[in-house]
Amino acid sequence: MIKTKAEHRAALVRIEELWDTLPGTPEREELDALVDLVEAYEEEHCPIENLDEVQIPDDLFQLALEYFGSHEATTEWFFTKHVAMGLATPASICVTPKGTQRVQDEINKLKSGMCS
Repeated sequence: MIKTKAEHRAALVRIEELWDTLPGTPEREELDALVDLVEAYEEEHCPIENLDEVQIPDDLFQLALEYFGSHEATTEWFFTKHVAMGLATPASICVTPKGTQRVQDEINKLKSGMCS
């Protein structure tokens, strides 16, 4: 069980280290267990954004829409947690100029065929 922000951050770091492990290995089992623990912690301590309160810049949404092809898929991507973003949602990150740039960089990686 994750009880503190420090434990949460440490778990996120370890998840990133284990992300490309092969199924059926002890490392993958550790990854799966950590993901479950992080999700449980975040459900209690990190509420998902209210869709009505989140302002995704139009140009950023359009850039993602070009890649995902539908409004539904793009919206789902913005409100899904991603390891590349520290298990945060792009919508929660793009509230600052630096965060917006980070989300834009991730979209461009996807568009160029790089995994995010």
